[in-house]
Amino acid sequence: MITDEFLSLAKPQAKTYKDKHIQDILENTLKLAEVQGITEKIHVKKEIDLHLPLVICEENQLKQVFSNIFKNAVESMPSGGTVTIQLKRFNQENLVVRFSDEGPGITQERMQHLGKPFYSTKEKGTGLGLMVCYKIIREHKGEINFVSELGKGTTVDILLPFKK
Repeated sequence: MITDEFLSLAKPQAKTYKDKHIQDILENTLKLAEVQGITEKIHVKKEIDLHLPLVICEENQLKQVFSNIFKNAVESMPSGGTVTIQLKRFNQENLVVRFSDEGPGITQERMQHLGKPFYSTKEKGTGLGLMVCYKIIREHKGEINFVSELGKGTTVDILLPFKK
């Protein structure tokens, strides 16, 4: 698994960027993720705006990012809880896909290391999944931001520019 993650980072891949409705990509990704959530006692709350501009993207890569962020949220709540997923216009240039969990939160010191290889907040994590997410979103000219408060959970904002 670690080798596969490194290879996805290192080797150049032919990417086909197309105009897509991000809400469709998110909904398709969440269909599978929600099944995992049910088995883990996770309630998924979706707040998805339907009338949004297109995003120029590589669909499978965004599915990978959304799946990884959702998986991290679920794993942060081993006793169950709610993951809220929002999709809306963020500003005049970007859409935001926001994942909020009710997990234990992450300290400020640990947050500054997120996305670095082999740094993980999970006991058996490699940190490579989040590193791949950062790379994919950068390639889409977007950004990932974390906000967390101990005892209250973590919110991950994925900002993606929309087509004008």
